[in-house]
Amino acid sequence: MILNHADVREVLEYALRGTSSNKCSGNGNVEVSNSQCAYEVNRTNGSSVSQIHYGKDTDMQSNTYLEVFKNLYYLLAQIEEGSASDKWPGFVLTKEGEEFVEQNAKLIKYDLMYNNMRFESWHKLANLFDEEVDLMLNDGSKTCSALEWHTNGNLLKRVDTGRRRTRRCLLMSMALANTPDEQRSVHELLGLVYYDTLQNVAPAFNQRQHVVIRDAKWREVCQMSLLHFEKALSFRSEWLYSYYLGKLCEKLGEPCEVVLQYYQDAVQANSSAVDPLYRLHASRLKWLCKKGRSDMKILKAVAKHCFSLENQEKVDALIDEIQSAIDSGGGESQMPCRPPESQGEKTLSCVWNILFDDGLKALETCIEGELKHFHKARYCLARCLYARNKENDVERAKEELGFCFKSNRSLFIINMWEIDGSTKKNRRTGVRRVYEITMPESSRKFITCLRKYLLFYFQLCEETLDVCTLERAYNSLRADKKFSLCLADMVNVVLGKYIHCIAAAIAQFDSIKMVPNLSLSNVLERFFNIFMDHGGSLLDVVSVSLTEAGIIAGPALSETSVHGYIHRYLHILELENKVDVLEAVNERIKKRFKTPKLVKENSARIFKHAAIAWCRCLCASLSAISAAQAQNLTTEIRNDGGVLNSEEQLVVELKVNDLFSSMSDYCMPVEHLMTTEHFRHLSCMVRVPIGQATPENREKASCLLKQAFVFYRDCTGPFPAGINLYMLKPGSGEELVPPVLPGGSLTGVDLSLPRKLLLWAYTLVHGSVCSIAEAVRFCEDQAKIKARKGVSQISPPVSCQDKLALKENANTGSARCTHDDITDDKEKQVPEEHDLLESGNVNLVTSSDIPAMCTVGQSSLFAEDTSMKDENCVTIMYDFMDA
Repeated sequence: MILNHADVREVLEYALRGTSSNKCSGNGNVEVSNSQCAYEVNRTNGSSVSQIHYGKDTDMQSNTYLEVFKNLYYLLAQIEEGSASDKWPGFVLTKEGEEFVEQNAKLIKYDLMYNNMRFESWHKLANLFDEEVDLMLNDGSKTCSALEWHTNGNLLKRVDTGRRRTRRCLLMSMALANTPDEQRSVHELLGLVYYDTLQNVAPAFNQRQHVVIRDAKWREVCQMSLLHFEKALSFRSEWLYSYYLGKLCEKLGEPCEVVLQYYQDAVQANSSAVDPLYRLHASRLKWLCKKGRSDMKILKAVAKHCFSLENQEKVDALIDEIQSAIDSGGGESQMPCRPPESQGEKTLSCVWNILFDDGLKALETCIEGELKHFHKARYCLARCLYARNKENDVERAKEELGFCFKSNRSLFIINMWEIDGSTKKNRRTGVRRVYEITMPESSRKFITCLRKYLLFYFQLCEETLDVCTLERAYNSLRADKKFSLCLADMVNVVLGKYIHCIAAAIAQFDSIKMVPNLSLSNVLERFFNIFMDHGGSLLDVVSVSLTEAGIIAGPALSETSVHGYIHRYLHILELENKVDVLEAVNERIKKRFKTPKLVKENSARIFKHAAIAWCRCLCASLSAISAAQAQNLTTEIRNDGGVLNSEEQLVVELKVNDLFSSMSDYCMPVEHLMTTEHFRHLSCMVRVPIGQATPENREKASCLLKQAFVFYRDCTGPFPAGINLYMLKPGSGEELVPPVLPGGSLTGVDLSLPRKLLLWAYTLVHGSVCSIAEAVRFCEDQAKIKARKGVSQISPPVSCQDKLALKENANTGSARCTHDDITDDKEKQVPEEHDLLESGNVNLVTSSDIPAMCTVGQSSLFAEDTSMKDENCVTIMYDFMDA
């Protein structure tokens, strides 16, 4: 035997021994030549490359060199360096990898030309072809989907050819085997080759659309594998042969007693191996779940292989009791496998529960300690708990399987590894038996297990309404890079489960008003996030994902319901007066949809609803502060003799019916809104004079000023009507509540709605009226200060800074606005002026048109407003049409 990395000189000297007239030269260059033949072996870059040059009259079968070639290729094949498994993943799937394998096989084939009866060469060639097929399937499971695999004719042909060549080489090896050990090894490998074609594993099968068809041909292959393992077992008793015989008998539908006995023999042959122990008790539980609840024959067979001796004794006693009841009840007239219902039904149920708990205990032993990542036992344990379906069994099943998909830092992560089967050294020994993993797991089997576990885990999360885990799983699989190729189709599956779970949670809220660990707003927000991910193609995505998940779309996931969930979410935000959330929603819409004019009608309605809800919430928040300061302001007017100093005073009037008109496609009656806490102040805003907010509301007013500025800067419509501003002339003591005729002391302010809200908020903060340009400049200056110093709020006027400083020193919490996009250079550009007439039509009003539209009393509002206009600023208008 020549060792690997042997020198070429040694090989040739060994091959040429016994021959004469052979001369060898050093320096890594050996030549054997005469007048007819020259053989040269060159050492290049550490690899041996053989080249044979023949003369014109060379005869390969010449008596002189026949003995040389009989041994030369066989020895060269033994020292040939390199294997396809040493290359990069996926190498064997390429054309280069195919040529590499063929090149390695050439030396063995050359040897078989001279020694066609050499057992070692046939056996090594079989191993080479088997390794190629194994690498192709393992690499293909990680890089190809089942659809891609079945559409690649070249790969399918190579796998079929490799398997056929392997079987033929092994059959030749079997014919040439001389010793029992050689025959056993050939039968073992033949059994594994046949068994490999039976498995429902990736990349050929994905446990969904592509599954194994168990037809007559499949059974024939199964019988062939069974035959070879039986032959191997006849030569030597090994637990692996009994293990595979049990699995093959189970596939062929053999009786329970035969299958379990094979597994029991494997356990006894290797008592420290966890694989046969797991398989034995997993099959016991499988039989119990399928047919064992009322079948005495199966119960007896399962009871013979109990994990616990104590349970064995209990079950034997109960079975004897049942059997005696059967015998006393008529013997021959009774069914031999079932006791009389009146006598043995309760006892039969007790036996089943004891055997089931015994099997669960055995599986729990398979995942204890260092075996905690033995994922096969965890999946089987979860499956059995789910099948029993007692109280909390579904939650327990999800918890057991969740170990493979959770960590302390993440709600969903693939926490599984391939089982390597390596035995750990220096393990502690004691009275308790220590089990070890002795069977390595192939990559294709691991990927298959991963896909199978994911499908079941998603089902458990769906049944328990675990919306949070499904959401995290969807985001994680969509961004995953390690398993992106083999789990690409699982993204649509988990999205379908996620959408269906959201719809089920909403339906449960509507029926019983409660879902554990969830709120209705939180569930609806997730549906809005799905809409933001997929935009106008939401309905198509919902349809495809539900189909991939195997779910039939019902009325809860129709087109009307899907968009209704989003409108419902916006309405809840409006009812709860979530100004900051609505601001973020509108900002996301603006960034996600660059050309809102091109969106579909349903999406346009959602954008319209979001903009109007944001506007109305700002009005409600400003009204709540204005109503509080109105009483103080009225008292000051009366104390001063009906005259409020010598400054202009801003007056606000809200027309609630116009403000809550049907401009959005999803709104509730005005009467219902008036009953809410946040909107009850709107009806009080009838020509209310606006002054500086009360001290307890000034900080909130500062935040509202910033939000009003963001609304003025970003939102371009549509806007509701019903918000009227007036200017009260200096020195007027006129009553504000009765209507004021034209020509009186109240002058209407003709501005667009975003400007009205900005002016209203600015007046609440400063207590005085200014122009729009001054208000915009003030907000931009505050944004710059925040960018430099990290200040999280707009600084109030000097008159109230001292009180706020005392609050900050006392660590008093206050509401702050945290919108960080106000400093963006692009967004700091002032948009083109846009006004809303009281009729509700949106018009663009330039600064040059303002003097003609306004009276002398309100000209101060627009002073220096033209200086804020940027000629290069382009404002995108939402051109929505009322439905």
